[in-house]
Amino acid sequence: MKTLLNISKPKGSSFIFWEHLLKSSVAFIGSFAMLFFGPMMLGSKSRGVDAENRLSYAIIKFIIEHPEVQIGLSVLAVVIINIYIIFKNQKIKHITHIAHDQNHIQIELTNLYFSKTKRVEIPTTEFEYSIEKLRTYNNEKRQKIIFRNKSKNTVIGEINPKHSFWSEHLIQQKSMIQELNAYRKEKTVSK
Repeated sequence: MKTLLNISKPKGSSFIFWEHLLKSSVAFIGSFAMLFFGPMMLGSKSRGVDAENRLSYAIIKFIIEHPEVQIGLSVLAVVIINIYIIFKNQKIKHITHIAHDQNHIQIELTNLYFSKTKRVEIPTTEFEYSIEKLRTYNNEKRQKIIFRNKSKNTVIGEINPKHSFWSEHLIQQKSMIQELNAYRKEKTVSK
């Protein structure tokens, strides 16, 4: 089998640490600010009205008088966002190794924690890949290389060139794409 892409495990996993740290700090500060300033803004709407009998006033009063509740809810938001990050990074869909021969393409997949790996081997007639260009909400262009199984119409795996996991291997990615294009042309000519 001819190897097209071989990405080894990174020496450090600082990208995971920074993802957790950044999203945790944003979740904590954002939820704390909403809990701190939100009741003040809601309380300002009830000026000139006897608000002491309303439920919203009781909730606002409780939150202002008990800062430990604000901190506890902010910590809960941090725990929820970290659980989401862990589940998102546990998906085995990131490609680390691609090899092919005349009849099969072999792909090795892993999660971003490198704790689980999976090998997939599919016939070359059922394999296809595409480069998808996406635009995010702030008009930033993103690109993903998606590998699919045509017969089952499922996504096998993906490569995100902007992620730090693959960004050090851009030359290897470009040569892999050129090789796959040549391989695709060779297969269409032979049909």
